[in-house]
Amino acid sequence: MNTDPWVTVYGSAGLVRLFYTRDEVSLELDGREPVVTTYERVDLLGNLLAARAGDAELLNPLADNGAFMAVMEAVRLAPDPVPIDPSLVTWEPVDGADPADVHPVIAGVTEAVHQVATSGTGFRAVAAPWV
Repeated sequence: MNTDPWVTVYGSAGLVRLFYTRDEVSLELDGREPVVTTYERVDLLGNLLAARAGDAELLNPLADNGAFMAVMEAVRLAPDPVPIDPSLVTWEPVDGADPADVHPVIAGVTEAVHQVATSGTGFRAVAAPWV
């Protein structure tokens, strides 16, 4: 089953989830029904070129990306990942693509990531089978 990718930020009163391929934000507070807002897509490459030409302000300046770059540096310096046992991986077709186009799906990954994010622990603590 293919699902839209998202990023979730958890807070003390609820969470905010960004579905970045749909330009949609879901705000879930205190167990109430989510409030969903859809935004107009912004062409960041077009903005970069316009800013370079002096016709616009850069919407995402480098100075505002320190935290992102720190994460990227930590990933770059981390040890190589360990292969996952092939028995925990299935290969599923990509929606709307040629039947030969498949992608790996790791058993239980969505649930484990959610448990890690909400508990503040790691994959070992939630007993993810691929650890």
